[in-house]
Order: sequence, then C-alpha cells, then structure tokens
Amino acid sequence: QSRTLFQNVWAKFPGSEYEKSARRKSSWTDNCFSIQCGAFKQSNLAQDRAAQLRRQGLDATVVFDSTGEGGYHVIRIGRYPNYAQAKAILPRAQQIVADAHIVP
Repeated sequence: QSRTLFQNVWAKFPGSEYEKSARRKSSWTDNCFSIQCGAFKQSNLAQDRAAQLRRQGLDATVVFDSTGEGGYHVIRIGRYPNYAQAKAILPRAQQIVADAHIVP
C-alpha cells in the first residue's frame, strides 16, 4: 500500500523534494506503517523520548537509521499493517510530539 502511494507522489512531482523523499521512503524494507516521533544523533535523547511515549501507553521503540548523514536514532510507535490503523493512533502521538507523522 505505501509503495503505491509513494509512486503516485513521485509521478506527480518529478524533480522535486517530494519525489526525492517519496523514493527514499519507498525503499524502506518494513512492510507496515509506523508513527515517527523524532530522530536524534544522540542515542540518549532518542531513548528519553521513547520512554516519555511509553509512559503515556504508546509502544515506542528506537531504531538506528544509517541512511542519513552519520545516522540517526529514530523513535517509532507501532507496526501497523495499514495506513488507517496508524492514522487512528497519530493524534495521541501528536499530543506528546507535535510533529509526529506516519512513515512506511
């Protein structure tokens, strides 16, 4: 489902930052959706944010993403099989992290 959505984005916005972002995200290997709640260079900052989310009853984990400049410790909530399920949880996450967003 996510790959089809991203293919539509890069077809509609060739040569743009949207296309670049969509191509990068479509290459991710997870076959699910998660809610991203931050990305930090320092592991301790990511772990603190994840702990804050877990205290609020959200299933937060930290994963290391080496694709960025030097890599980032990324905080994600859940592994939802479809976009609708992730979207249902997003408002709870945004109460804690205003710029939380859904990623494939």
